[in-house]
Amino acid sequence: NSSRFLIKNSLRIVPPYDTVAVNLHMMTTGTYRPILLSAASCLVALMLAACGDQIPAQHTFSETIEVQPLPAPAEPRLLLIQDAVQEGLINVNFTGNGRDVLNAQVHNQSGENLEIYYPAGLVFESGLNQVVLVREHFQQIAGGLQSDAMLVTAATRSANVLGEHSFVFTGGSISQLAAFFPFLDRHLEMPVPAIQTAVLALTENLPLSAFAKFEMASGRSAATVENNMFHVDVRYIILALQALKDMGYPMDRLALTVDPQLQIEAMIDPMGYAPACKYFEIPPGAEWAFWEEYLINGPRATRHYALYGIARHYPEVAMEMLPRWIRKHNLDPTLRISAAQSLASTGNIEAISIIQQLQHEFGNDPALEVALFQAAQVVTQLIYNPLTVQYPAEFRLTPPRPLELPEEDPLTGEIAISP
Repeated sequence: NSSRFLIKNSLRIVPPYDTVAVNLHMMTTGTYRPILLSAASCLVALMLAACGDQIPAQHTFSETIEVQPLPAPAEPRLLLIQDAVQEGLINVNFTGNGRDVLNAQVHNQSGENLEIYYPAGLVFESGLNQVVLVREHFQQIAGGLQSDAMLVTAATRSANVLGEHSFVFTGGSISQLAAFFPFLDRHLEMPVPAIQTAVLALTENLPLSAFAKFEMASGRSAATVENNMFHVDVRYIILALQALKDMGYPMDRLALTVDPQLQIEAMIDPMGYAPACKYFEIPPGAEWAFWEEYLINGPRATRHYALYGIARHYPEVAMEMLPRWIRKHNLDPTLRISAAQSLASTGNIEAISIIQQLQHEFGNDPALEVALFQAAQVVTQLIYNPLTVQYPAEFRLTPPRPLELPEEDPLTGEIAISP
């Protein structure tokens, strides 16, 4: 223990820690600056003190270590899904819902990093269910690990059953879709429901009733096995037709374009209105002329639909026009009832007072009474629960004049609007 005090004021025991204070500067500069060191450092200090001035002041005991950069990771090997499976590099399981989703669970059985490429157009089958990959996909998998991917598909058969199925890829292709996939690569904005509609239109040439959510005036097609899992909003039908039109497909071959109800349904729907104007080539400023023409010369089974469109897109005009149509006693009852129901489509709370007045006037007409009661319920719901009501489309142009009272030919049923 006495060796710890060889240098006076240079070493200081600091109990209870096994450390000492060594003043190296005291021996060289005469300045007292205590530094806490371990017992091993204390021994080094004693040796330095014994050596005296034999060690140059500029000498350091540090050692420079050169740090080598980490090697860059190897680029993954790019393989088609078919080639990776054929070479035995991966084990893959596919499960899907038979329509728009296919999950790929891939286990990389090799020791190298892989990047698996799924090209658009791959066909997968599960019994009678068949789907096709509509968007290409890349999946990176480290060696020896597992990775999951969600692929976007579309059913190629309307008889597909919605539910979880195990799929295998067939290695085949569908000739009717050969020109469609390059078009999709250039139009990534196309929504999946529109893609699905276009695929079935190309593979099976289905009629409008196979896709329409709205009630068909002509009824559902009896000659086609239809599956409501492919029913979509009307805007997706229009977007699908626009895509096929843009890619140069002959539209007169499509059964989907035959029923004229598609046009009026799309024009009534606020979300389908703009795509419909583009597809049916209705220029800006000519929308009112469309409604007037359809109401006068449209198909008799659906011409009254124009009243709903006028109420939704021109609510202020409808509030003035529709009550006069309802009050015309010799008008086709379908037009009068539609005019009553259309008052609710204006989305205007002020319509409730008009409806109540009309209920007072036509309380003895059962059909009109029911129509007005239903309209009153919708407008009342607008007051108490506005989030559930579909508001009319915003009008961006100068409102047109209301259509005058129509005159109907009793023999032909044709109507004419007084100038």
